Amino acid sequence: MVGLEGLVGKDMTDKFREYMQNERDANPTQGFSFAVDSDKDKRTALHKYLKTGFVGLISETKDGSVYVMPANKTKDPRTRQANDRRDWPADRLKFLSFVLYKENRETMDALSLLAKFLGSRVSSFAFAGTKDKRGVTTQRVTTYKQTAERLLALNPKLFGLKVGDCVYTENALVIGNLTGNRFVITIRDVK
Repeated sequence: MVGLEGLVGKDMTDKFREYMQNERDANPTQGFSFAVDSDKDKRTALHKYLKTGFVGLISETKDGSVYVMPANKTKDPRTRQANDRRDWPADRLKFLSFVLYKENRETMDALSLLAKFLGSRVSSFAFAGTKDKRGVTTQRVTTYKQTAERLLALNPKLFGLKVGDCVYTENALVIGNLTGNRFVITIRDVK
């Protein structure tokens, strides 16, 4: 822990060592707070050190201090999502198929936003082909081990996007899984 001592000092390093050896397991909901000065570079270096040196911990900055907590006890949506996936019911199909409605957005932009809200990766989504950015489009999308309730709960938070018609399915979509496209073209203000 010489590197840690250089970042936060001997006293704070000893307290953190005590936390890691005793308190973390005895009281798993309790985190540890590093009182660091207002130097952002020091906080960033501390976050990097903790990320690379301690598996199972998540750090975040709160009120100028770096707060560390066990990953399985955090409210971080990424960790919560990983726990949800481990607890996936054996009788439920692994992919959720849904219709994505979007207005004037590219497919990847829309999926990036959904991934952010769900705490997952864009790569967990699959679709058969991209749709035009300019226009109102709908398309079928699949995602891995997401619940319909969780996905549908995003609708009030989404602007220019909606999700619906959720069905659990055996397989993900792949590029080219299309039976065709249907277009309705509206021409406005023609002179």
